[in-house]
Amino acid sequence: ELVGNFKNQGTTWSQKPTLVNDHDFPSDAEGIALPYGIYDLAANHGYLFIGTSHDTAAFAVDNVVRWWNYHGKRGYPGKSELLILA
Repeated sequence: ELVGNFKNQGTTWSQKPTLVNDHDFPSDAEGIALPYGIYDLAANHGYLFIGTSHDTAAFAVDNVVRWWNYHGKRGYPGKSELLILA
């Protein structure tokens, strides 16, 4: 997703119009945001990670490791294996 002052299909009320770019040109973007989600079936909980890497394999692995270190170890103490369905 491009990050910047771009038009979207949502609506909001305001007294004055908000000036936005009417085309989503990458050259006008302030950056990009690439979402990656992990869903823990047993806990029925989802996790969303946002990054800027286009290397999707490395980005996916980094996020699984991050999830395991921050959530998985606490949620599943004593477990040494992880089943990943992709």
